[in-house]
Parts: sequence; structure tokens; C-alpha cells
Amino acid sequence: MATAPYLLQRGSTWSWRRRVPEFSTKTRHWQLSLRTTDRSIACIIARRLNYECDRMLDAITDGKLTPAQAKAWLTSVVRSELDRIERQRMISRMDPVGSSEEDQRLDWATARAWSHLASKGLHPELSAQDRRAVLNEGSNEAGIASLETMLGVLSRDVLSESGVNKMFRAARDSIHTATGETLNPAAETVLYLRQLLLAGKAAAWSASESREDPSLEQARALAREILDGAPAENTQPRESLHISGETTLIEAPVPPQVPTRGPAFSFDPDIVALVERINAERDRDHIKEDTRKQLASQARLFIKATGITDVREITQGHLKFYKSVLLRLPTSYGKSPKDAESTIDEFLARAEDLPEKKVGLSPRTINGHLDRFKLIFQFAKSESIPISDTIELGLLRVREDKRNRDKREAFNLPELQQVFRHPIWTGCRSTSRRRERGNIVKADGLY
Repeated sequence: MATAPYLLQRGSTWSWRRRVPEFSTKTRHWQLSLRTTDRSIACIIARRLNYECDRMLDAITDGKLTPAQAKAWLTSVVRSELDRIERQRMISRMDPVGSSEEDQRLDWATARAWSHLASKGLHPELSAQDRRAVLNEGSNEAGIASLETMLGVLSRDVLSESGVNKMFRAARDSIHTATGETLNPAAETVLYLRQLLLAGKAAAWSASESREDPSLEQARALAREILDGAPAENTQPRESLHISGETTLIEAPVPPQVPTRGPAFSFDPDIVALVERINAERDRDHIKEDTRKQLASQARLFIKATGITDVREITQGHLKFYKSVLLRLPTSYGKSPKDAESTIDEFLARAEDLPEKKVGLSPRTINGHLDRFKLIFQFAKSESIPISDTIELGLLRVREDKRNRDKREAFNLPELQQVFRHPIWTGCRSTSRRRERGNIVKADGLY
């Protein structure tokens, strides 16, 4: 009899076990019990599993970027990073609030950190060999400390959930603009995007090290035009970038105007990143752990339901649709850790088979979601992140079915005192005689 592939017998029960490529996780084998002792039935099930597994692995493999997509994304990374570097240096030159030496040390640490991450991966630790190489280049222990700090900051930002969302959003937009293609959000796609992001950042900082202020070239060209009476030629420098053996010319960004006032940075408008900043700041106010978890889970649910990741793009229509989703979810939603792994469509399909009384979150829960959105929008405005002026959360609130007089009343103090005089809390006879008074207080689930 021919051996059936990927079948494994444990005792009398058959299991399906298959080795898979290692992508973003450390899992090298998938194993699933087929719950049958009949080998012929196990073979049928295993063939179906093999077919679905092959389809899924093909989809993951298809997550690789095409040369055109890689070129569009890498070009976008280099351009935006050159623009950001030039803007920072221009502000430093024209509005020198800090120390010039400190700015130079920060620039050196940033350039060296991107180069290290691009060549050695997202490992923020410097090896003994790396430290010796930096010291041999003329740096000191203070420079190494700055480099290690920058490595930690940049690697955490790239690997964070908000960093991944921001990267994928930028890549999706740049690739669609350049090629008209839609980016496949596969696991391997994220790895390729991240690899090109690190390479592009490192290339931009390397190219900018010996680059002169572009405004000087423009000024010289204008002076020649005035003196010679001839139109000045376009003298903006262009950077060359090698992609897959080809050379692509990337025009240097037009130098921005000098801002009169205002910060030289902006906060990330990604919803998940915004919630992380809310929780980090309000930790000092001793916000409850449950509230922090509710904010984080609500952000993920909203993104899953609407596909919107940028808080600036939220409209009244998105919130109205989100409310309709909450009204159609099973009442048990959120009570199982596995809920985070399911899609909205799976939840709504599951709700269609449930009784009416088990569908739809309570008015109090839905209004709680709206109250947390009010907190999110207020915090965004405090960071100068623009929020739509047409949003009216009050129009979305749900009226509670029960009147106040019909609701269950809370315990009063004498009732609470009577409850907690029970032997469970004051002392019982033994663990099997919890109603009889004694000297044992057991802090278990009943307690």
C-alpha cells in the first residue's frame, strides 16, 4: 500500500502533519488531529488539507514584490527621507535653538544606525567587533552610546504595530500611484517592504552626508541669471539609485520654505499609535488597566470593520457604519481571546444563526465606544492632528430600552455589610464547610 503523505498515527488516531517554510514566525510544522481511526477517511481529509495548504502557501509566496513595485517603494522611501533630512537641517541652520555639535552627533548616529540595521537586520545590539570598528573611525564611548540609543529607537519604531501600519499605508499609496497595482498584504510582503525601507533610509542618509544646501545652488543660478541676463538652468542636484542592475535618477526634493514658528515634527496619525500615546500618557493618572485594554481593542476593531487606519480620515459615515457593526455583533463578542483572530464577516455570519436576544451589544457598551472615540479625538486635537468638523458623536448614541426605575438597584451599605458578614469572608469551618463559622479564610474563586 502506498504511503499517504503528511499522515501521522498517534496511538489509534490519525493526524495531519506538514513542514512549512519559515516566514514571519518560528513555526516549522503544522499538525492537526483528524479525529478518526479509519485510515481511508484520514487519507481523504489529508488530501483536502494538502490542497488548501498549497493554495495558502502560494498566496504567501505571491506576496513578493515585483521589480516595478520594489522600484516604486524604494524611490518613495529615498525621496521622503531626503526631504525630511533637508527639512531638519534647514531648520537647524536657520533657527539654531540647540547645539550645532549635538545636531551633528544626532545626524551621525541616525545615519550609522540606518546603515547598521540595513546591513545586519533589526538587531539593536552592537557586537564587540562593531564597537571596535566605530572606535577605529574616530568616535568615542559617548558616540557609541548615542548610536545604541538610536538603534533601539529606530528598530522599535519599525517593528511596532503602528510602524508596520504606517509603512504598509505609504507603500500601498506609492505603488498604486506609480504602477496602478494593488499591494497584497501578505506576511512576506511586509518583510520585503521592511527590507527596502531600511535600505532606502540608509541610502538617503549616506547620500546626504556630502550634499550641499540646495538653496545655495539655486541662489548661484539666480545670480548668474541676473548678471548674464540669461535664464538660469535647473541646477537642482539629482541622486542616483541602483535597483536590480538599473540606475534610476531621483530628483532632489524642492527645499521647503523656512517656517516662522512651530514644531519641526508631527505626531503619527495612525489610530493604533494614537491610542498607544494616550495609554502611555494617562498611565501617570493611574488609568485602569481595563480601560487601556478597551481603547486598544476598540482601535483594532474599528480598523478591522472600516479599513481606516488614519484618524484624520474618519468621517461621520465611518462611525455610523461602525455603530451598525456593533449592533450586529454577537453579545458574547470580546469575551474570548480568540475573538481577536476572527474577521468581522465571520462574526456577522455567526450572529445570523443566533437568537435575536443574543445579537447586538448593549446600548451602554455602544455608548462606551462612542465616549472613547471622544477621548481619541480630543487627544488628537491636542497634538494638532486635524479631525473632521462634521463628526457629531451625540447623534450616534443609543437610547437604553430600560427606564431608570426598571433597572436593578445597587446594593446599599447595610446590605453590603450583611453580605460580607458571611463565613466565606469572615472565616469558615473548613474548605468543605464554607457556611459554618470558623477561622479559615480561603481566597479562592468563591471568595
